[in-house]
Amino acid sequence: TSGAKQNVAIDISSENRTRAYELYIYLMVAASLLLPPRWRNGALGLVALGMLVIVVYTWATGGYTPAGLARANYITWFYAGPIVLEFFAGYFLYRLLCRRPTMNWLWWALATLVLAAYATYFGRVEMTQGSMAEFYYWSERTLYIGLAACALVGTALLAPVVRSPVVQWLATLGNYSFAIYLLHNLVFQVLQKPLLLLNAGNRYRSVSLCLVIVVLILTSVLYYRFIE
Repeated sequence: TSGAKQNVAIDISSENRTRAYELYIYLMVAASLLLPPRWRNGALGLVALGMLVIVVYTWATGGYTPAGLARANYITWFYAGPIVLEFFAGYFLYRLLCRRPTMNWLWWALATLVLAAYATYFGRVEMTQGSMAEFYYWSERTLYIGLAACALVGTALLAPVVRSPVVQWLATLGNYSFAIYLLHNLVFQVLQKPLLLLNAGNRYRSVSLCLVIVVLILTSVLYYRFIE
């Protein structure tokens, strides 16, 4: 039916929203390769700084409130979507660690714990309607969760390598993480329908959650092995 097709389209488009931002930053980095090497980081830094100014201005003028969201359109979120700053943060984190690979990873680990603790506190105590709870790339998400994630990546890249089966298994799972990210929403939507028909989500909630995670990981393994 037309309604079913529309629902599928919504599921896919919601999954593609962050892909648009990924392609955005990929285009920025690719365009920077047209510049002389000594200018590339500076040019990307100016773009990131400009977007930071826009995000702060949008936040200060109420652009991230429900009323501001009602006035926004897709073009607005390409220059005012704060999630783009996370991609820039990842890029410059990599550049920093290439220049200073001997930094003490314990300081990064401490920063991760502090930022993650505050992000958790913020999510439970300070969240209000019209904020990150409604729109997943709100400015608060970038500021709190994004900083914690950035520190965690720095910790992982700087920490000494531990040779153990558990760590190797986690590293292998990490190889599948991008596939998990790409596929999770579609897997959730596909499994949601039969679970609802069986009423399994209510009667066997924990079992249903485990089943979804297992199917997601297996699907991601296949995707990683044969496509990625």
